[in-house]
Amino acid sequence: MAARRAIALLAIAAATGVLVACDHPAAKDGPTPLDPVKRGAGEDQAVIGPTFTSFRLPFGVVYSANLTPDPQTGLGSWDEKAFVTTMRTGRHRGIGARPVLPPMPWMDLNELSDEDLGAIFAYLRTVPRVVNEVPAPDVDPAVFVEVDKGNQALLALTHP
Repeated sequence: MAARRAIALLAIAAATGVLVACDHPAAKDGPTPLDPVKRGAGEDQAVIGPTFTSFRLPFGVVYSANLTPDPQTGLGSWDEKAFVTTMRTGRHRGIGARPVLPPMPWMDLNELSDEDLGAIFAYLRTVPRVVNEVPAPDVDPAVFVEVDKGNQALLALTHP
């Protein structure tokens, strides 16, 4: 039953864009012609790279995380507590860390129970490891401050 629940939750997460491919061409071969690193600069819109792993947003370029259990480039060094804390706080690996940036809908996952988040984390530990260093977000440092303020304000409103 727990496996079915984890698979159902993962399907929901994938459908909402929480889980995306972990194979970042920008990390291996440089930007492709449709990569948002090269396209859409200066336009007030989001541009998504062809593999749905890079996103140019009005404030800069962000990349989806490697969610595989690789210990150097993915979630392999994380434990369940770090994963749940990230989903609860909106901060990468918990309190005091950089904020989780859009388009990661962590606020939607924030509403799940600890059991459900644990099931998602347990499933992520079972997928094949992919060694893939994901580029750091290409955003101004002030963006981290403002996004964190917004994240924490949303938490205060939804979890008083």
